[in-house]
Amino acid sequence: MSKKSITFTRMAWGIVLINLLVIGLVAFVIVQNRQRAFEEAAAIGENYARTIEENFIGFIRRIDITLLTVADEVARQRASGGIKDKEIDAFLARQDAHITEARGLRVMDVAGNIRYAVSGVNIRGANIGDRPYFIRVRDEPNAGLVFSEPIMGRASNMPVVTLSRRINNPDGSFAGEVNVAVAIDRFVAVLSLLDLGAKGSGSLWSKTQLIARYAKDDTADAKTGTPIPSSQLRDLIDAGKKFGEYHIVTSLDNVERTYRFRQIGDYPLYVVIGLANADFLAKWQRDSMRLGGLAGLFALISGLFAVFIYRAWQRQIAATETLAAQEINFRTVADYTFDWEYWQGPNQEIRYMSPAVERITGYTPAEFVADPGLLQRIVAPEDRPIVAAHLQDDLYHDTALVDFRIVRRDGRIRWITHGCRAVYDTAGQFMGRRVSNRDNTERILAEQELHRSNTELEQFSYTISHDMRQPLRMISSYLQLIERSLGAQLDDEKREYFNFAIDGAQRLDKMMVALLDYSRVGRKGEPPQWIESRALLDEALLYLQPAITEAQAAVHIAGDWPRLFVSRDEMMRLMQNLIGNAVKYRVAGRPPEITVSSTSTEQAWRLSIADNGVGFAPDQVGRLFQVFQRLQSRSAYEGTGIGLALCRKIAEHHGGQIGAASAGEGQGSQFWVNLPLNVAGQEAGGTTS
Repeated sequence: MSKKSITFTRMAWGIVLINLLVIGLVAFVIVQNRQRAFEEAAAIGENYARTIEENFIGFIRRIDITLLTVADEVARQRASGGIKDKEIDAFLARQDAHITEARGLRVMDVAGNIRYAVSGVNIRGANIGDRPYFIRVRDEPNAGLVFSEPIMGRASNMPVVTLSRRINNPDGSFAGEVNVAVAIDRFVAVLSLLDLGAKGSGSLWSKTQLIARYAKDDTADAKTGTPIPSSQLRDLIDAGKKFGEYHIVTSLDNVERTYRFRQIGDYPLYVVIGLANADFLAKWQRDSMRLGGLAGLFALISGLFAVFIYRAWQRQIAATETLAAQEINFRTVADYTFDWEYWQGPNQEIRYMSPAVERITGYTPAEFVADPGLLQRIVAPEDRPIVAAHLQDDLYHDTALVDFRIVRRDGRIRWITHGCRAVYDTAGQFMGRRVSNRDNTERILAEQELHRSNTELEQFSYTISHDMRQPLRMISSYLQLIERSLGAQLDDEKREYFNFAIDGAQRLDKMMVALLDYSRVGRKGEPPQWIESRALLDEALLYLQPAITEAQAAVHIAGDWPRLFVSRDEMMRLMQNLIGNAVKYRVAGRPPEITVSSTSTEQAWRLSIADNGVGFAPDQVGRLFQVFQRLQSRSAYEGTGIGLALCRKIAEHHGGQIGAASAGEGQGSQFWVNLPLNVAGQEAGGTTS
């Protein structure tokens, strides 16, 4: 065999071996790309599910707060002498304006008759007593926020889900229900905003039934109310899972999908995002065919072209991976958001910039993509060190919000609230971060104006506490000197005049001191901190012990006492004032009987003080919490008339409400305070009894 033949044979075997190696590599890459396609689909499904979860949690919480507010207002009006139709109608209309996602507030009595409703929503007198959700609210005092299964609205004649809250009498018994209906179309509209592909689907489920479903191809769409089939979804829900993934071929349309499942907060609702395998594997199939063709072509040409083809193939794979990452980033960002959002890759390169940037900064998205340094240059020079340190420290983690100023293209200054979220793929590889910027200029300017107003209030408080009180003390002192110098020249009538004048000056001084205390609420108190509410109560009772002993009062304590995030001295003063009033305003010859009770839900804490004291006329409840308003004569009970007004301001400073009720004079009274309760803090701190 000639040297040329040997060389050719070696080259041929070399080409064969190289071709076999290339074919093996191509097969390996095709398998890896398929696995990567599934991972990317899982990441997209998870991001979509989180987006829907955050959207639904937000509007459900707004609805729940509104229902709690209406329930408290109805209970307050009933306890204070009866519900006034015009007032409750106006109140419902104001609250209904806050929940545009729903179809109107309704208040039912104990039999399920609609007593009050937003105009045009329902006919008063209609009855829902047979509805399962009404029966559950009626029979379960601790049911909380109750969701109905999908039902056909009797007034709207369209499928809805009803959200309900219980209304209680002062003794905790059932007094009715307040609810609101959310159209199924509302859920479908949110799901339709997602780019699910040609055969993907998004759906919302209760624990037993389908609530809403959206698919671009809806020819085989399931109907609202369809029970959950015996499937992996049922298994996940029954096992108490809050999220998960599964792959099935649905019997509904015979489409194989990869599903991401998430529970919406702690509510009995579940969002399911299904991406069709045929959609997200289409690109992989095209790439696989392309790679197979390249491998076949490679087998027909000489080894000299193998390196060239291999490099071209490597470039193609790199381009495919880059494009896939960009698609994940683009789909995850909400294009329709009002805020300025953008994505940065692992090296802080800009992958995507939302259209809102031009409205906020005056620069187009293309300008930022072409010039990444523009992000730092538009920051106001004095804020650049803070921003640089903030971004560098939190490159791989979610960040806390930070405020800084930017300079728009037109030279105007805008305040931006900035936050970042780090993004990782399913393998834990850092992919970049999602950045959200909100234009909060109006809020920041309002806070600055509030700070200026508070400074003026400090000056006014100083004037009251010092400059204005000094002349009063002088008047009182000189009147006393004149009274002593005149001595026997004063008859009883003139001496009484002097006593009136001196007493008036002293009372005016006390009123100024009380007004100063009132102005300091929310400004001079201790900063909020986590405190055991029972410890606060015990300390307040310790200070009041001399008065309690003198009055021979009996104080009973009931309920669970959670941890509170409050200003210690302000909450102490509120408890002292309310319990002290129960001791002070007692009926002569009747020892005070006082009950201090605490109840809490996941959202709110309620403090109640009931007594057997002098009480008040129900139609006078509106005057109780006004500054310098007194329902009892000063000769019978001392005081400045500002204590309850101070309690009202402390409750409102903590985001809560205060109320009172009485059956009439001499029949005792009940005062209560409702404060919002931080759920995370409650879980961390627990309760004491």
